[in-house]
Amino acid sequence: MGEWNSQTVQLNDISLHYYRLENSGKPSILFLHGYHDSGRCWQHVAEALASEYDMVMPDARYHGLTSGSGDVQDTTLANDVLALIDYLHLERPTLVGHSMGAHVAALAASMRPELVGSVVLEDPAWEENFVPDAERERIELEAWKSSTKIYKTVPQEEALEEARLEHPNWALSDIEPWIEAQRAFNLDIYTVLTDTAQAPWRETPWRELVTRISCPILLLSGEVSRGGFVTPATASEIVQRATQCQHIHIPGAGHNLRRDNFDAFMQALRSFLPAQ
Repeated sequence: MGEWNSQTVQLNDISLHYYRLENSGKPSILFLHGYHDSGRCWQHVAEALASEYDMVMPDARYHGLTSGSGDVQDTTLANDVLALIDYLHLERPTLVGHSMGAHVAALAASMRPELVGSVVLEDPAWEENFVPDAERERIELEAWKSSTKIYKTVPQEEALEEARLEHPNWALSDIEPWIEAQRAFNLDIYTVLTDTAQAPWRETPWRELVTRISCPILLLSGEVSRGGFVTPATASEIVQRATQCQHIHIPGAGHNLRRDNFDAFMQALRSFLPAQ
């Protein structure tokens, strides 16, 4: 990963792994990945900003090279992030999160507002009106397990071919870390996450959460027809409920905004990030 340093630190009850490109004196960004991803899945974005910011890409527990231990409640994941900010002495970093990572970023900002300068939410997995359904959750849980197992077992070339078919718009620099993350994902998570209704991004209701965030927020959403979670109605409600939030729609993208439309994502991100 070029000049990136790979580090592991004992925080809370886990060995937390992260990549860092330390640029002394530059504003800090902490990238938080989605479910089944890893910190390295932010590499494409982070390398585009490599000369401009001090950047950290951690692996959440049970993901990447971080150990699998304890629960995966949203407050647990947020406390891991806050502990890392404290450990690295980051000065009010921008938290950039995707999906699960967006929810964790929002929660961390609400829990310790003095530690977080701003938040970027890349299509948080916030459903407009989530209603628990035992049968749907059973099917969903099995789908999560089986999709990861496929990439854990097939040869690399076959995995690349399958990923290109599944995600034809993604750059190779996004596909390769994504496959690596599927292979590294710790299936022991399903000893503690046995009900998808208790997935981290569904624990603290987003309507309640966004009202507790005092720092600036950038909400990025895509096309619901392509798999995006944040509907136009949800985006409008988030902007109304939050203290200071702007919303940018990324055209032609689904849930993976930065992977589906990298240039538009970077333009939106750069417009919001603090000046160097």
